[in-house]
Amino acid sequence: MVELGAADASAPPQFVAVGQVSLDINVSASGEISAPTPGGAVAYAARTATGLGLNAGIITAAGDDYPFSEVTPCVQRRVLDDGPTTTFRNVYSANGRQQTLLMHGGHITEADVPAAWRRPDLLLIGPLSDELPMGCADWFSAGLVCAVPQGWQRRWDSRGAVSVVTEPPKPSARPWDVCVVSEAEAPLAVESHWLDVASVLVVTRGSMGARIRCDGQWHDIPAFPAMEVDPTGAGDVWAAAFLVRYAETMDPVAAGLFASCAAAISVEAVGLAGVPSRQQIEQRLAGGAGHLRAGG
Repeated sequence: MVELGAADASAPPQFVAVGQVSLDINVSASGEISAPTPGGAVAYAARTATGLGLNAGIITAAGDDYPFSEVTPCVQRRVLDDGPTTTFRNVYSANGRQQTLLMHGGHITEADVPAAWRRPDLLLIGPLSDELPMGCADWFSAGLVCAVPQGWQRRWDSRGAVSVVTEPPKPSARPWDVCVVSEAEAPLAVESHWLDVASVLVVTRGSMGARIRCDGQWHDIPAFPAMEVDPTGAGDVWAAAFLVRYAETMDPVAAGLFASCAAAISVEAVGLAGVPSRQQIEQRLAGGAGHLRAGG
């Protein structure tokens, strides 16, 4: 394991994200193919947290081709570097996204967690390709835990073609505080199976907004209008922004609107360049608050 540069290495991070980073080769509906774009749930989440004013850190696995200093310049990092960087090919069309896993990165274990990082205010677990055990939240004593479990739901064949299972993963010791899953991963037909995995369950629906279940009640959160350039990572931005704002307010609807706005801003640029600051989110919220409403 190696330690790379950090914004404030003297203090343990308030926000810790755990999981692989990735390189994403995106193919648009028009057939345009991007260069490998740095991504990964933890990169999007930690960069979102720093944009919201938190000291953030990631525990991850990557090869030396991942440009950490460029894309996560203000994030503390603990990097396991004994394998390649996880790489996906994402083909977008009117029917959604088809993924192919081209390279599979290293696994992350409890021994890779620095002792000083085990008590963060906020913990986001973001596996990409089953590189973490489902009980990894038990490695920490965090204030709030959010899981983005897509990496536990991915399956791939011998050619790397990715499919998604819709059965929920099972946290080991207790339900997560927040779980953020996409509609493709938890469709309405199996949504009830997910109700016990988290105190707050979020089902994101892309341009249709999101649904949040908290205290036995569902809340509909609208999407904010956006000029979409690159949708990759929007769900991860949503999750991190929600976790931070929920910790600040303990109001799932207010946090959902905040997160929806953050995700809308994020898709208007390529990759991590679209991750917004708190000021950008608040400005967009102020402009859209008059016509957006959340309903129970």
